[in-house]
Amino acid sequence: MAKLPDSTLTAIFVLQRQLAEAIAQTTDTEWILIQTFGETEETIPEFEELQNVRERLTSAFSRTHILLLRILEAQPIASYAMLELMSQAIDRGQVNLTACNASVQEIRRNSAVPNSNGNTEYKYIGSIVHIGRFELGISESLTCF
Repeated sequence: MAKLPDSTLTAIFVLQRQLAEAIAQTTDTEWILIQTFGETEETIPEFEELQNVRERLTSAFSRTHILLLRILEAQPIASYAMLELMSQAIDRGQVNLTACNASVQEIRRNSAVPNSNGNTEYKYIGSIVHIGRFELGISESLTCF
């Protein structure tokens, strides 16, 4: 089995966790839009963008997962090419994560539901999101205005 430095393993696992959370947030955003506005001509571009974001995030997650398995299975050591591919996958994954998170946040801001005082707001409290009279579970705490 090829042995990777702890710092590399940590970078991979941190990135995978961030990608997983971003995939969940993208799915949550899509669900909120469907429940709030439905699928209309006005929301189709947002749904298409969210689908694109989810595919990019999923691809980055899968790439790091598969490469990590291949490196761990390599005997007696992983090739330079495999290690270089992993380095590139981590770099690309971080770039995709940043860009995708920005896209999702923009969609959330542009499509948010006004609250009773006229402000646009989603409140995430613990694992519950409150939108008007709706409550549903989500993955992290966050308030967007």
